[in-house]
Amino acid sequence: MNLTERIARAVESSIDPVEEMPFLSECPVEEIESLLDEYLSAIQAQLLEVISTHGNMFLDVNDAAGLCAVCIAEGIDLPPDTLLRTCQAIVDNETQNSEYIADTPNGEAIYMVSMSL
Repeated sequence: MNLTERIARAVESSIDPVEEMPFLSECPVEEIESLLDEYLSAIQAQLLEVISTHGNMFLDVNDAAGLCAVCIAEGIDLPPDTLLRTCQAIVDNETQNSEYIADTPNGEAIYMVSMSL
């Protein structure tokens, strides 16, 4: 899994946009999906920029706290606990590999997953 995919997976699994964007409760329903997409895309782009520029050494040694510290220093606008959880997911995703194998006759996808512990 490349860095972009790891970041996207980590952002989707670690960040609760409703918690980070309390003003959503006041927005029209039609606008919420686009606001969420824009917010998550912006966070992903910021993380990708910071990590690809300053974070590779932390990925190499699986140091989520160090990666989080770099992201904070570079101005990623997330609460520290959310950012740490996201960085942990990015580091953890580095040691997971999945490969699509096939679909079953009833349409379910089969993946082969390997993990380094």
